[in-house]
This record gives sequence, C-alpha cells and structure tokens, in this order.
Amino acid sequence: MMKILSWVVIALGMAVVATNWSIPIKYYTGRLKGRSASSIPVIGGLMLSVGLYLSGIEYLSKYFWVPLFLDIGCLPMIFMFVWRVFIKK
Repeated sequence: MMKILSWVVIALGMAVVATNWSIPIKYYTGRLKGRSASSIPVIGGLMLSVGLYLSGIEYLSKYFWVPLFLDIGCLPMIFMFVWRVFIKK
C-alpha cells in the first residue's frame, strides 16, 4: 500500500513540477503574452521528495533531496526571492 501511495505522490509531484517549469518557458518564448500565470511554490518538489523517500527503492530513497533543487518552485525560487528582496534592493 505504501509503494502505491508513494508512486501516486511522485506522479502528482511530477505534474506540479512540470507545470512550474512550463510557466517560465512560456514566458520566454512569448506564448504567455497578455496573460498571467503563477507557479505553485514548494509543493511539487516536496511531493516528489516525499514520494522518493517513501518509495522503498534504495537508490531512489537516497536521492530524495534532488527534486528540491530541480523544481523551480522550491530552492531556485527561494534564492531568487532572497536576491530580489535583500540583496538587489
């Protein structure tokens, strides 16, 4: 049961991460012109991390931290926020 739950969480996390990455891609390719979009911060990377950790597969479980760096809504967004608010002023 836990493996099924972990794979469902992984699939949902991948969907959120893909959505988060599609927003800047659409913005820079000009397909977002005149419309607005927002990402879902932290949720996708966190769901993927939890899913990998609970998967029960050793080589996946030891890399549970990787999605936090790959999801643009997690650590990259936090670094951009800190840069913009505290450093750039």
